[in-house]
Amino acid sequence: MAIIISIAALMLSSFVFAYNHRTAKRDLMIRIYDQLLAADRQQGRRVLFELCEYGRKPEDLCEDDFRSANHALAWLDLMAMLYDKRYIPRRDSMALWGITTSRIVHAAEQSGFLQFRDNQQGSLLWPYVRKFAAAARAKGFVGKAPSVKRSES
Repeated sequence: MAIIISIAALMLSSFVFAYNHRTAKRDLMIRIYDQLLAADRQQGRRVLFELCEYGRKPEDLCEDDFRSANHALAWLDLMAMLYDKRYIPRRDSMALWGITTSRIVHAAEQSGFLQFRDNQQGSLLWPYVRKFAAAARAKGFVGKAPSVKRSES
């Protein structure tokens, strides 16, 4: 009888552990999603899209826009790191942020923002978001890239 009770307790403990693990991953995903929707992160993504779309240079950004763009990429890198380490659900992360991340990394590459920041830092910044964007593109999460409209100067 003691063996049966022990086995039942082990099974229940295993179920509770698995359930709590899944719930924790879901809750972290919701918190990250909420943070990525914050106004300053959205502003930073818009700044990067506009840099690419209008053919502007990162050096031309005002301090606030530069900070917003930097902050947006840093948060996407955090999300991508959590994805890479499997701390958040991979399929959900890719479904929710695959297209956006693919597009924003493309815009940051095309505008020279990534290269500019890499040069400032002296090393490759945001490796996880670059890897996530590449995986998103490979899985077909591409979206429409911003078109380049050169400003008339």
